[in-house]
Amino acid sequence: EGRQLLDGGRIADRVDACNRAKRRLKACFSPLLPRVKPGYNLIFIARSTALTAPFLSMQRSMIGALQRAGVYQETATSEVQQP
Repeated sequence: EGRQLLDGGRIADRVDACNRAKRRLKACFSPLLPRVKPGYNLIFIARSTALTAPFLSMQRSMIGALQRAGVYQETATSEVQQP
């Protein structure tokens, strides 16, 4: 099922690029996770630039998206003082 190209090598290249982009997104997001408000499901969509963009640039973009969504906290969740 799903879309397939006629050239098997192109399928493998595309899958490899998708997996690499997914790994890069996870690596960028992991340090940000403690600052994300709990109780949200987040979806990041990787563009082709996710394969070559500098790590810090990707992370800044993620922070900006999280701030616009209102789910990014300046203080990590584990650091928030409970009354």
